[in-house]
Amino acid sequence: MTLPALAQTSKVFRDGNSWVEETTGTLPPGREFRALTDLGSVDVQGTASQVTYVVRKRSNESTEALARRQFEQLRITASKVGDAVVLEGRMMSRGVNRMAADFVVQIPRLTQVVKVETHGGALSFGSIQGAVLGFTAGGAVKIDDIGGTVKLTSGGGTIDAGTVNSDMFLRSGSGAISVQRVSGQLMVKTGGGRVKIGTSGPATIETGAGNIEVMKCNGELKATSGGGNLNFGEIAGNLTAETSGGSVRLSSATCE
Repeated sequence: MTLPALAQTSKVFRDGNSWVEETTGTLPPGREFRALTDLGSVDVQGTASQVTYVVRKRSNESTEALARRQFEQLRITASKVGDAVVLEGRMMSRGVNRMAADFVVQIPRLTQVVKVETHGGALSFGSIQGAVLGFTAGGAVKIDDIGGTVKLTSGGGTIDAGTVNSDMFLRSGSGAISVQRVSGQLMVKTGGGRVKIGTSGPATIETGAGNIEVMKCNGELKATSGGGNLNFGEIAGNLTAETSGGSVRLSSATCE
């Protein structure tokens, strides 16, 4: 059974040199939350008892009529399908310029699965007890205070992670990756960015060219760089380290 969004409203107003269409809506919570948009950044926070969302489209067209015509090209739908809440932004045609969008979503903290994909914007997640899966074609990703497994992919943007109390898998086409603390297994792969890790469980880290820094690893660590420096602090398990051109510095570890 599919239920549409409750009390969805839209308004258009002037903001500086831009026109903005703001759409708001509410849906009852579900076990899963999914968001898919062809355009725009997505911010999901586990800070509400229901699912509430605000979508702002921004246009630099000269008149309101032209802006409204542009806004119509990104169609926003929200519904509850079974036990999943689904928010979508679909482009009706290609080649739409001078328009941006951002999705700000609040969900219950205990939502078990959160899946978000955008083809052209940043992602951010916070205060979520369940698993988080995110993909962006090129935007930056920020995440913090997550209880479940995390899997994040960016086509080229940076990834900045705070605290994750489970396993985490991060991939970027070329951006830098930083992690403050992950309790479980950590896997990181970037095509060329710097990698900096505070504290993790067993970890596998690979970068095409950037430096790798790990302050503390509570388990085995495997680190490979195509040419960067490797700097390790306290490593509780075996360490396997390789760089094609940089230096290697180690405080304490069991080495292979």
